[in-house]
Amino acid sequence: MACLSPSQLQKFQQDGFLVLEGFLSAEECVAMQQRIGEIVAEMDVPLHCRTEFSTQEEEQLRAQ
Repeated sequence: MACLSPSQLQKFQQDGFLVLEGFLSAEECVAMQQRIGEIVAEMDVPLHCRTEFSTQEEEQLRAQ
């Protein structure tokens, strides 16, 4: 099993995330995105628990 190098661990501790290049193939990423979409589509979330988040200022202003 591969371990993180000291510089990778430091980067994770500094940023709170770590990019692992080549961890998954492009095909695996697509399959995972599709499966996540299926799971989310099947979720039964009550209306009072639903929220929508946007980083677009225009959308934020419209929502107010």
